[in-house]
Amino acid sequence: MKKPEAVLQIFDKYVPIIDSEIGGLLENQENHQMYRTMEYFLGYRDEKLNKIEEYAGKRFRSGTCLLLADYYNVLSQALPVATSIEIFHNFTLIHDDIEDNDELRRGRPTVWKLWGLNQAINTGDAQLALCYIELLKYLKTNPKKGLKVQELLYENYLKVAEGQHMDIKLAESSLNNPYVTSDNYMDMIYKKSATLVGVSTKAAGLVAELKDAENQTLWDYGVNLGLAYQLSDDLISIWGKAENTGKNEAKDLSEKKKTLPVIYLHNKLGDSDKKDLEDIYSQPGELENKEVNRIKELLTKNGAHDYVWEKMIEKIELSNRAIEKLSLSNQQKETLLSINRTLIPSKKWWEE
Repeated sequence: MKKPEAVLQIFDKYVPIIDSEIGGLLENQENHQMYRTMEYFLGYRDEKLNKIEEYAGKRFRSGTCLLLADYYNVLSQALPVATSIEIFHNFTLIHDDIEDNDELRRGRPTVWKLWGLNQAINTGDAQLALCYIELLKYLKTNPKKGLKVQELLYENYLKVAEGQHMDIKLAESSLNNPYVTSDNYMDMIYKKSATLVGVSTKAAGLVAELKDAENQTLWDYGVNLGLAYQLSDDLISIWGKAENTGKNEAKDLSEKKKTLPVIYLHNKLGDSDKKDLEDIYSQPGELENKEVNRIKELLTKNGAHDYVWEKMIEKIELSNRAIEKLSLSNQQKETLLSINRTLIPSKKWWEE
């Protein structure tokens, strides 16, 4: 997806704060290439490890945490928490690139592509350790309430790994495997993608020592936004136009990914068409345009787009309703709602 500029502008105040905190953490480590490799992945260095300023992601999760912390007047206290979340998220991406055999991330060669699998695995492992070290800054200054924050982060960091395990298992299973179900897919994206957004929103409430009901509402806001965002990505990755999304058209189909639209289609088809789809998905390598267009035609004909669209709308409406319940000003709520509107594109984006 192209960078959502409206979202980036909302986070303009917070991204430099997060980057400065991460930069300080890495600079305080010994002069070791492993840390320079991390800086490359985070967008602070080029392939020769020279310092640069590069777009390295939206800092969406950490930015959301700081935005809410600012609203609740605990911005400085929440900085180590938000930074830990950001470092953890980027650790998962380093390993995700290895597991998916992706050679590019944000338009640049991935860590494993430049420095090999072993160094990429090790760099990711070290980055995971750094996210724990960063959180210690908060725990040392807030020992009483820090345990709740630590519990939230650590339990859900583990959930992300569970989700990645499920994602790999879905990818390795044949389309007719009993494991490949809509329920398992939704559980996978909940754990792998949505929980970290929920952590980012709820963590701000825990730092601010809000009541349990408000913290639960913050969780509902973040988790449902995370689910809606992933479902919108499923749609865009099949029906999106390259000039709008910045992605290859129908990339998920050419790569034979078992996203919700495809799983839904498989369940809807009659025996003959189902067997054809299974045969296509069992072929080695990426699919040809003819096969991609055939699947896309079946998806549209059988209502897969509308089914996933309705699920996406259901989740974003749950997120919006949670925002309305928060004890924030109307202007602050409108800012959060505008983020939701920006991240979840209009239907016409992939239909025009």
